[in-house]
Amino acid sequence: MAAIQGVQAQMFVALDDPRFAVNDVIRQGDQCFLSWDFNVRTRRFSSAPQTVRVGSHLRPDGQTRIAMYRDCWDVAEELNEKLPAIGALMRWLMRRGNV
Repeated sequence: MAAIQGVQAQMFVALDDPRFAVNDVIRQGDQCFLSWDFNVRTRRFSSAPQTVRVGSHLRPDGQTRIAMYRDCWDVAEELNEKLPAIGALMRWLMRRGNV
């Protein structure tokens, strides 16, 4: 628990105005899937608002804890394309692949 709290505390130090917005919740049996947006402004690369779209799969342990948790997000779309040097390269590669 302390490790998770440390990561979250560092996030609020390194990023401006981090926000989480849950868009959809799908439940099936003992598991659920969340679609959510992580909205943030970065200090290092750009102060423009950024949105990372994420899907999370969760399964409880039958008691009060989460036994399985997995986030899924498209690194190319959500991060690499937005970074200055890497983004230009990724956009070029994607255009070349779509020709």
